Amino acid sequence: MPIIILVMDENVLEKSCPRCGETKPVKAFGVNRARSDGFGRCCKPCTMQRAQENYRIRMAREGRQVRESIPLPEGAEGCKRCPDCERVKPFEEFRKNKARHDGLAFYCKECFRRRDKAGHKAREEAKGRSVRERVDSPPGHKWCNGCKEIKPFAEWHRAKSSTDGYASACKECRKSRNARDWLKRAYGLTPEGVAAMIESQGGLCALCGVKAAEHVDHDHRTGKVRGVLCFTCNVALGQLKDDAGMLLKAIAYLQAHGTLDDLEVPIFVRVAGTDWALDL
Repeated sequence: MPIIILVMDENVLEKSCPRCGETKPVKAFGVNRARSDGFGRCCKPCTMQRAQENYRIRMAREGRQVRESIPLPEGAEGCKRCPDCERVKPFEEFRKNKARHDGLAFYCKECFRRRDKAGHKAREEAKGRSVRERVDSPPGHKWCNGCKEIKPFAEWHRAKSSTDGYASACKECRKSRNARDWLKRAYGLTPEGVAAMIESQGGLCALCGVKAAEHVDHDHRTGKVRGVLCFTCNVALGQLKDDAGMLLKAIAYLQAHGTLDDLEVPIFVRVAGTDWALDL
């Protein structure tokens, strides 16, 4: 047996509103699946009017005032009044909101941003957190929260994920932050800890004691930090792969060619925790 589906035109079907007493097309009524006909009891304007009346009654019980709507001036078609700044603005100045009867947000975009920021600040302060205040910058410049300075875009890295297309910190601050993060990941140190090690060494390389200490040296097997060396000594240990046998061979090689003949002090090599002098 074939199934016949009847398609009804909403413009043809009509229904009477018990509140205003007018007979209107069913499209003028809201959807209510709980009712037998599938439509609301009253038409949309009457339903909204009744909701506003109930809202005023509830506010009066709570002792709160209700802001009365101000009619728009003549010739203000396509415009809406913002209840916060009380200015009449075109629809483009309002966000979309399908939940509202006019499809637009209650406040204009400018007031919405201001109220949203104020609400965010209040919520964060209630949690005991501080909120960074926005600093107005001239065109082509941006405020860096790291160094607390306004710098031109030339001193910033590009960032596609950012709203303005630039990173959250300037190049100098990102460089220092990356260096700090690298020290923490690689050696478990902080710049302050490295500075304290260099100070304990008198500012000189822990190996040669001549050049300035600049590079952190560590045991590649255990990861333990041994000291801060100059560039030359750090590279030398790296090229010899921290092999004490290779170091002894290098000393023997230099002694065989008379390179160590002019030394006035003996060379000490630590073996099993004991210092003894090589007779070179």
